[in-house]
Amino acid sequence: MFDLAGEFMALNETTATGEFYGRGLEYYHGILRILVVLHHDFPDFLVENHARIVSRIPDHCIQASNLVLSAIPSTCPEFPAPFNTNLERLAETRVPVPVKRGYTDQLKAAKLLDQVDELLGASELRAVDVQRLAEAITMSVPKPTKPTLPLVTHHTTILNSLVLHVADTHLINNPTGPVYDPTSTAAQLLPALLSKLPATTQLLLLKAMVNNLRYPNDHTTFYLHVVLGLVHIPPSSENAESELITIEMLVRVLLERLIVQRPHPWGVLVALLEMYKLKGFWDLPFAQGEGGLLLRSVVDG
Repeated sequence: MFDLAGEFMALNETTATGEFYGRGLEYYHGILRILVVLHHDFPDFLVENHARIVSRIPDHCIQASNLVLSAIPSTCPEFPAPFNTNLERLAETRVPVPVKRGYTDQLKAAKLLDQVDELLGASELRAVDVQRLAEAITMSVPKPTKPTLPLVTHHTTILNSLVLHVADTHLINNPTGPVYDPTSTAAQLLPALLSKLPATTQLLLLKAMVNNLRYPNDHTTFYLHVVLGLVHIPPSSENAESELITIEMLVRVLLERLIVQRPHPWGVLVALLEMYKLKGFWDLPFAQGEGGLLLRSVVDG
């Protein structure tokens, strides 16, 4: 694990501009080969440590992230193809997620864990408390010292930790209840937080949620519902512009995971396919013209 983290740190420095060429490209191909071996022969390692590993992968190395996030436990039973998935039936099946403990270390270091736990334990969310958390997350991020692409940022590690902790806390506190409860504070927290963050951090939070759309399990089910709950068609008249921007960002994140070579995370495919089924989706502005052709090509592929 330590060596793998070091490899990604070196990759982050080698491709600091977000472009691959020369030795940087060769280095990336070498890391992909290592991940292919782990994906094939040691999938349980990637499944248990996915959050820590993905937090260290540069943002533009999507195929590397997919190799980690599409890993399936060796004991996992067969599951339906993305095109034949029934979300209601999926929500009725509890599949615990093996996660390596210590994933909250980033939240602790940023002094955010107590604040998050207080929100998750509340009977209802107050807008002022969510705003306070959004400000704390934003203020916890050190300002860059030079104008380089923020490939692996402090934001990324904190938000990945936050997203995992929200789902894990909900499932631990409700061992026999529904995987997803729209009235729970866990289900409401991240959508509420999303609206309070600046655009760049919103995108990172969406990516962190999509990171948990993996093989069929409790976290995947939880975040399938959270992500699809962000898609309001038609958008409400009061927040139409911001809601459209959120939907477009979400679709962008999902497409980024699917336009690279396989493997693709099962949950990402399910999320996009379920979104396609929503009445009015293909009438949205970004689904017209070339954007629509790209969206349809993913379905056809």
